[in-house]
This record gives sequence, C-alpha cells and structure tokens, in this order.
Amino acid sequence: MNVIPVSVIVCTYNRAAFLPNVISQLCAQDYPKDSFEIIIVDNRSSDDTPQTVQRFIPTCGLTLRYVREDRPGVTNARNCGAAEARYPYLAYLDDDCSVGVDWLSQLVSGFGLAEQVSVVAGRVALDYDGQKVPSWLGSKSERWLADFNFPGSQPRLLENPVYVCEGNMAITHEAWRAVGGFLGMDQFSSPHMASQEIVYLLEQVKRRGGKVAFIPAAVAHHHTAIPTQGRMLMRAYWHGVSDGTLDYLLRRFSRVSAILSFCS
Repeated sequence: MNVIPVSVIVCTYNRAAFLPNVISQLCAQDYPKDSFEIIIVDNRSSDDTPQTVQRFIPTCGLTLRYVREDRPGVTNARNCGAAEARYPYLAYLDDDCSVGVDWLSQLVSGFGLAEQVSVVAGRVALDYDGQKVPSWLGSKSERWLADFNFPGSQPRLLENPVYVCEGNMAITHEAWRAVGGFLGMDQFSSPHMASQEIVYLLEQVKRRGGKVAFIPAAVAHHHTAIPTQGRMLMRAYWHGVSDGTLDYLLRRFSRVSAILSFCS
C-alpha cells in the first residue's frame, strides 16, 4: 500500500452521542498512525461535543484535534476542516456513519488509479437500524438521505461525475484550495440545508483537468432516522433552489442575458 498523509475531517453539530462511535472506528483504522490525523469540526454545538472529543485524545493513539467553527452550516465546517488540515490529502466522513478498519486505506487507494485523480468517492449505504421503512420512501428519496453508489464493484475512474457523497469522499488539499473550497447554500444565508455543494466543486475540478475515482470497497454505513414526508418535501424544495443557484454560477447566466436570449 502506498501510504499518503491524510487529514480525516468529521463535521458535527449537536451529535455528541454519535461521536464515540465514529471516533473509535477512526482510531482503529489499519492505516499507519503517523500518517493521518483526525479533525473534529464542531459547528456551534450546544451539547457536550467538546468534552466528548477531549476524552478520546489521550487514548486515540494518533493526532486527534478539536476545532470549532462558529459560522453556521456544514459547508463552512467542511472548509474550516480543510483550512486546519496539516496533510496534503483530505478525507471526509459524516458523524453519523460507521466504517470498517480498512475504510481509509481503501478510500485513498483511489488516488493511485491515475496521476490526475483529485477526488475519490466511496460508497454510502443507508442503515435504518431496524426502523420500519414506509412504502412512500423510494430509491430516489433515499438518495437524498445519502444512500449513494455508482454501478459496479470495481475501482475505476468516473467519466463525467456530477455528484459524489460529501460524507464519504477524499480530495487533495491542492484541489480544494485551487477551486476555492466547497460552495453551499448556507454560504448564501439559507436557513436550510446546504444541498448539492459538491456539484460546483466537482465541476471546477474537472475544468482543471482533475479526475474522480470511485472505490466501492470504501463503504460508509449511514445511520439515519426515518424522515417525515414534510421534511422530504422541504429537502426537495431546497434541492431545487440549490440546483438553480449552482446552474447560474456554473453557466454564468444572468437574468439579463436570459431575457435577451429569449427575446432574440
């Protein structure tokens, strides 16, 4: 295995109860302890998140750091983690995920598929932990709950990916810096979720010649509560708002140019 130095970033908000699971699993990775660090980014939690992280620092066996980000929103938290990272590769894992001991080694192996690889995607599998799944929650809705996987079981380069799951991915620090970091709806003062933030980043990476790899063996099990239909409708609405905003940013359309185009 080609060992590369990695900063593993976990962003969290009022989920102190989830942190012991994810921190314990990251501390138990089969990756060389001197070649990765764990950064917990606390996005303004009001629970005992700081104390929970501090309890693990003496026993983790590797560098575990607590960082606080007071600007609200997961996008700001992810950018904060990248700015704090000491290593040239960044790996992101959501705080409500479970991973095996080889998760990190599998994920970063994607950078070895080609010199141009800037982003690596892992597979995300939903885990309802025994909850009864309602009939209205179909496969399309589950993707909004971070159930995400590309077809196939072999590691490979993706031809033209428009989306990967931010909660189980890796990116070079250089690429993150070159594209200006993550861009999400929370940076536009949205009171709701930062949907589709990865779309802008991936497009900028591709425009700079970067490639995206998929490693199906880098699995993160996403533990999720069954949402209400109202919450799913709200998520769909903000998903659409994000799509429109990002389409404007990527295509450089303005209202004036759109009107002129329509009238011509």
